[in-house]
Amino acid sequence: MNKNILAILLILIAVGLTATFTNTRYKAVNDVLAENQKFIDANAKFDELIDARDEVLGKLNEIPKVDIEDRLDKMVPDNIDNVRLIIDVTGIVAKYGVSVKNIRTSTAETKDNSKDKNAGSDAKPTPVALTFSMTTSYDNMIDILRDIEKSLRILEVSRISFNSTDTGSQYDFNIELKTYWLKR
Repeated sequence: MNKNILAILLILIAVGLTATFTNTRYKAVNDVLAENQKFIDANAKFDELIDARDEVLGKLNEIPKVDIEDRLDKMVPDNIDNVRLIIDVTGIVAKYGVSVKNIRTSTAETKDNSKDKNAGSDAKPTPVALTFSMTTSYDNMIDILRDIEKSLRILEVSRISFNSTDTGSQYDFNIELKTYWLKR
C-alpha cells in the first residue's frame, strides 16, 4: 500500500507542477516563439525592401546623369529664359491649332534674392509670371491645361478668366502661369 500511496503522491505532485510551474513556462515559451515569428516575418519584409531598393537604384543608375541634369535644369532653371518659356507654352498651345496673343512676362524680384548672390542652399525660387490670351473651345482648353500640367517645367496656373464669343462654342481665355527659376 505504501507503494501505491507513494505512486499516487508522485502523480499528484507531477500534475500540480504541470498545472502551476510547467504551464506558465510553456505559455511564456509560446509567447517568445510568436514574438520570434514576428521578427522573422519583419526580416523577410526587410529583405524584400532591400531587393526593391536595389532594383530601383539599378534603374536609376541606368539613366544617364546628363539626362537627369537636363531634366532638372528644365524643371527649375538657373536663369530667367523668357524666350524658352514662351516657346514652350506656345508649343503646347499650337498642338491644338490655337494661336497665343498678348504674351507678357514679369519677374517679381525680392530683396532677399537680390541681397546675397551666393545664397547656396538658402536660395529661394524666384517666380516668373507669364500672361497670355487665346480663343478656343472649352474642350481644347481642358486639353491644353492637361498638357501644361504634364510639362516637365513647373508651371502653375494662377489665374484663368474667359468671355464668350459671338460663335458660342469659342471662348476668349486669359491665362496667367507662374514658373520659377533658382539662382545657383
